[in-house]
Amino acid sequence: MSEKDRNLLKNLAFLKKRLNPETYYKELAEMDLLEEFVDTYLKDKFDSDTKFQAEVFQVIFEGSDKIVPDLEVFLLEKLIHSFSYFNQMLSEWTIQDQ
Repeated sequence: MSEKDRNLLKNLAFLKKRLNPETYYKELAEMDLLEEFVDTYLKDKFDSDTKFQAEVFQVIFEGSDKIVPDLEVFLLEKLIHSFSYFNQMLSEWTIQDQ
């Protein structure tokens, strides 16, 4: 990649960050309609693509004012996973100390 291309990419990234464009999903989340939209039109992608699912939940978390039970379940699953990992590491450290 040439220096010119690298500078162009840096400038585009800076502009994108500075402008902070509103996305369609963010607008739907602010209107509390994103979950319904995804269930209606993107159900297959949402169920099969974990990265897309995490992005949708992130947008809902940041933009929605109402309580979304699926989001709460998603966040609790992530918390359980983190605690399980922590517990596993703690048990390995305990074994090493003995």
